[in-house]
Amino acid sequence: MNRRAYLTNLGAVGLWAGFSSWDLFEPELMKRPIPSTGELLPAVGVGTWQTFDVGSAAQEREPLKNVLKSLHEAGGTVIDSSPMYGQSEKVVGEISSEIKLNDKLFVATKVWTSGEDSGIRQMQESFRLL
Repeated sequence: MNRRAYLTNLGAVGLWAGFSSWDLFEPELMKRPIPSTGELLPAVGVGTWQTFDVGSAAQEREPLKNVLKSLHEAGGTVIDSSPMYGQSEKVVGEISSEIKLNDKLFVATKVWTSGEDSGIRQMQESFRLL
């Protein structure tokens, strides 16, 4: 390789290093609008069934903190939960409050009961826990 080719290749490496710090090679999250508001949400989120149904021990919750932190760092916001998922709503609420992500998450939960009054009470309890 001659000097000119070496310097050309070296320049290309320098450009590559500069571009690699840009987000040119990072895939963007697929998002879909909420029909009523137009707010864009990531098409994929984190489910909490079984995984977040844990106790209060640090060794149980630390990996879940990392899941929520990683979700946020990757641009994710959607959490799916349900009153049927044991302690999941409570655990998500406590962890997301602890790591200061509550206002950055979009939490979808379910109503799993009969009757309007019972449904309203269940929604209020989910809001309290989450």
